[in-house]
Amino acid sequence: MFPNTKTNGEYDISKNASGQVPGLYTHNSYRPDKVDIFPQKELLEMLMGLDGESTTTTSSSNFTFLAQYTTKSENIEGDLITVTINYNDGTNIGTGVGIVSISGTDARTASDKKRIARQLADSQARQELINIFNS
Repeated sequence: MFPNTKTNGEYDISKNASGQVPGLYTHNSYRPDKVDIFPQKELLEMLMGLDGESTTTTSSSNFTFLAQYTTKSENIEGDLITVTINYNDGTNIGTGVGIVSISGTDARTASDKKRIARQLADSQARQELINIFNS
């Protein structure tokens, strides 16, 4: 994702990106003149949290979201997808809800629209929990 080698003072393109190795790449991986993405702590935490296992929120946060302490439900009614996450780690107990319009997502196929809406609603529910526990 981030350029990591230099040749003659210029960053090289990623051999993994150009070799079609599965991974997360940005324009920095393909263009040696781009260096505007860097390993920012919050970006890395967000990306690591996509696996659903754990993530911290910001450098000032004491709360760590752990998937093992959650129960999640999903409901689709018409154009809306609702994700509800109940969290209980013995110390932090709460419920977060995310609601997203399926048609409002920027995707081409119906299945992609539903998948993206589900992910956005999940992120909203997690963020609501984070806000509750960090207040």
